[in-house]
Amino acid sequence: MKYVFMVLVMLFIVGLGIYMLVTGNYHLLHSYHYATTPEAERPQLAKETGVCLIVCGLSTGLLITDHSVLTILGLIFFIASIGAMLACIVHHNGALFSFATTSSIQNEHHSTRFSFRTALVGIVLVVVFVAFSAPAVYMMATGDPRLLHSYHYEHVSAQAMPAFTFWEGFCMLGLSIGGAITALGGIVLYANPQKRVGKMLCGLGVLIFVASLAGMLLVIQYFNGSIMGSA
Repeated sequence: MKYVFMVLVMLFIVGLGIYMLVTGNYHLLHSYHYATTPEAERPQLAKETGVCLIVCGLSTGLLITDHSVLTILGLIFFIASIGAMLACIVHHNGALFSFATTSSIQNEHHSTRFSFRTALVGIVLVVVFVAFSAPAVYMMATGDPRLLHSYHYEHVSAQAMPAFTFWEGFCMLGLSIGGAITALGGIVLYANPQKRVGKMLCGLGVLIFVASLAGMLLVIQYFNGSIMGSA
């Protein structure tokens, strides 16, 4: 059943990529990924993103194999496709997150609404960070792997379990930190699209997030022998 789910995920991602590649429909992207992209370049952005999604989807098929070489190859393509996708967005859009400025942003009423919205987003960001970091810290502190799917640790020996849970929890913590930093950078860019610190935060957050995701998969592969365990 676990393989059926992963195959469905793979087909969905590949199908989405093919659709974007064929149609050039950029509306499937978040608006902040193309807000400052010239209108004429948006279909090209969609097509390039589509190619990256196709590679990303196909790489997930390699991740669920029981062969270490194929799994590592899948991980390489998975990370590379995500990196290429982000690079395409930055190339066409000028930044990973951007927001078109309007005259209404200048008035005091909008400024008040923005402050409230920013505070609300900040609170949500903290809640999300805690929600994702708490299980990671718990796993690191207790050595309990049951927060993961059982097939991710079914072949991990009892002797190796403490190291497995610590490093898996450490990478999970990196995911939450990377996501929080990226979201914070997005908020800064919304307040001031020209602010360099916002772009730096987004870049740093994405880097930490992707590295942590790769780390999680590598830890499972190293200790468990395969990402999905036995059939």
